Parts: sequence; structure tokens; C-alpha cells
Amino acid sequence: MITTILILALAPVSQVMPDLDRQTTVLEVTPMALDRAVDPYEYVVGPGDVLGVVVEGGCTPAMLSAGLAPQGRYPVSSDGAFAVSGIGQVDAESLTIAGLQERLESMARMTYPRISIGLSLVQSRQVRVRISGSVFTPGEYVLTAVHRVSDLVASAGGLTSYSSRLGVMLPGGGDLELELNLLLDPATGRPFSDPYLMNGAVVRFEPCLEPVYVEIGRNLTVWDLMDPRDLGSFLQRMGGAPGDIDLAVSMHRRNGVETAVWSPDSGYAAIELEPGDTLLLAEVPRSVTVSGAVAVPGPQPFHPSMTVQDYIAAAGGVVSTGRLGGTELRREGEPVETGGDALGSCARRGDVIEVPYSWVARNGPWISLLASLVSIVVVLDSALSN
Repeated sequence: MITTILILALAPVSQVMPDLDRQTTVLEVTPMALDRAVDPYEYVVGPGDVLGVVVEGGCTPAMLSAGLAPQGRYPVSSDGAFAVSGIGQVDAESLTIAGLQERLESMARMTYPRISIGLSLVQSRQVRVRISGSVFTPGEYVLTAVHRVSDLVASAGGLTSYSSRLGVMLPGGGDLELELNLLLDPATGRPFSDPYLMNGAVVRFEPCLEPVYVEIGRNLTVWDLMDPRDLGSFLQRMGGAPGDIDLAVSMHRRNGVETAVWSPDSGYAAIELEPGDTLLLAEVPRSVTVSGAVAVPGPQPFHPSMTVQDYIAAAGGVVSTGRLGGTELRREGEPVETGGDALGSCARRGDVIEVPYSWVARNGPWISLLASLVSIVVVLDSALSN
């Protein structure tokens, strides 16, 4: 059984040195955290890797006398050989971790018939790779073999707004190009094709050829159109509709004609997307607005667990002329709760909380005017009486 393989260590990543003949961009890469699982059926072992070998169940006296320890760490040599004391040497070149484990165990069983071996990656080798095309900072980078193409894209500042998420990777050995697809597979939630990096590889992303434009607020991005072309599948390949999007007021635009993308009754609209379409996704404010008779009226940061009364307290509380019992919670312009019922309700992003002023405070100017008129009448009456 193949053991779970974890990365325990990462050698420091150094600055890429310039190659004047190739006009290499000099960029410093910050090492990324590598506390991640490595797929033993996908990761290909290479010179510079350090692998941990564990004899499951422990070693017999015969194994120990032959030099086989219950556990140890062994490097892959520069010529691709992997030698384990007490077992022998295996050619690890081009093998996955799972394949190397199977070959190592097969060799060991020639001497120890019932032996079971676990193999894990302790330290990954460094790889030098180049990325070009529609990324913010193209150039040459030094990462490790457990980094994937998406990690390289992130180190290069990400894809530009008009870049395709479909690309190619040309391995350093001159093999055939590998197709890349960083759109998300709805079945797994991971990119369709995001392989581990290879030493000397060249990665390239070009501008999108069949774009669908997605506009969220003032941000415009471009996404590749693939089959199936229905709206729901497209949003899934984006990673789903963002949580701060109000689908009920979002629109699909084609040739100047806008159509609603979603309804409470039927869900996503039955729209087959075409290249050049635009999705206008409406943002929901990430705040709740508290207005009226509070000390500090205005937007308050949204927290899912906060009630209306919590937001009023965050706004400095009700002023002396306010009437807490008349508080109203409004959503999309319509009242949702009023009075005591509103105070214990949890507000949503974009809601408005209105704390009214007391009757006296609201009618203060009229009361002052009436009082003035009464004073004038009293003065006139007194003057006429005399």
C-alpha cells in the first residue's frame, strides 16, 4: 500500500541569474509553503530528490545485518540512480513515486519475500523554468518539482486580464507540448490540467481566442469558452459565482441586448454562450448601512453573525433623540422587519438599518415655530390689553 506522501522540507530558492545571450529577466522568487500532499502516481522522481524509505513492520535481524534500516533517507543521484542499503540500486529515471516504490519492493522481495516498503518524498529538487506570453512578469524562475504550473503563474504575477487559461508547456527535453487548462473541473474543483513543473520547461499563455467577458463592478476579466457552453457550466469552470454577487440583478449581454441570468423560480437562465458575450455580475456591498438616529451613521463591515442591534451598537448606539423601538431593516429598498422583531434579526450584505428619531425630534422645527407664534400672540394680546 502506498503511504501518504507529504513534503517535509524545501531547499531555499535562490535568485535567478541573468543569461545575457538569452536576455533572461532577472526575478527573485519567494519560496512557497510546501506543506502539501504530492500525488505519488503523478510526481516523477528526478536527480536531487530525497526520498524516505520505511520498512513497514520493522526489520528482521537478517535485514539489519545486511544494512537495511527500518527507516532512512536516500537521495536520487545525478544519473537517476536510487540506492538503498541492504536492497540495492534502482534506476529511478522517469518513474513516478508509485512506480519507484513498486520496483524497489519487487527487488527487495527477491531477498526478503514478505517485505513491504513505504516511500515518501522528503525534499524536492529545484527546477528552472521559463514563462512567457500573457502574464504580468514573464521571465525565468527557480521553483521546485512539487510546484505546478499554477504556482509558476502566481509567481509571475498572475495572468493578465485578457489572457487565456489554456496554455502549453514545452518540456526541456524537447518532448511534445503538454496542453494546460487552468479552468476548474466541476467534478473535482481543481484545474483540468495543472501538471508538475519540469526542469528547463517553457510555459506559455496567449490572449484568449474565444472570450467571454465577465464584468464585476469596475473589474473586467476574460474567460475561455469551452463545451458545454451553458451558463451554469461556464460559471462552474470559473469556480462558481462569487459570494458577493447578486445573481437576481445580474445580466447577460449580447449585441446590446441584456437578459437576466437567474431567477428564483428556475435558477440559471437557459443561455448558450457565444464568443464575445458579456456577463454583468452585480456586486453586493460588503457592508450594512446604519442610518438615522445613531452616533455615527454610515456603512459598517458585514459579519454574518451580527444582528441589527449589534450593527446599531457598532455605529455608536442610538442618540438621545432616537427611537430604538421603531428601527426598520430594509433589503433591496423594501422593509423586511420593523420594531422589536428587527433588532434580533441578522442583516445581510447591502441591507439598510434605519433608526428613526422621536416624534419630538422629527417635528422640532414645527414645534419651535409654533412656540414662537404662541409667544408672539401672547405679547400682542398683552400689548392690546394695556
